[in-house]
Amino acid sequence: MTTDTDRLAAEVAQVAQVAQVAQVAQVAQVAQVAQVAQVADLIEVVEFTDPLCPWAWGS
Repeated sequence: MTTDTDRLAAEVAQVAQVAQVAQVAQVAQVAQVAQVAQVADLIEVVEFTDPLCPWAWGS
């Protein structure tokens, strides 16, 4: 027979486990964002407009 204390302890353990999983997921997401930022630092986008192109006028 389980007591209220046993059930409460089980619920607390389950909440702690969920929190730990969420923390691991958050750390993984931060690492992924850092990797994307590193790749973005390696890419250079150069834009130019041909002054003779009528579609570029007024842009």
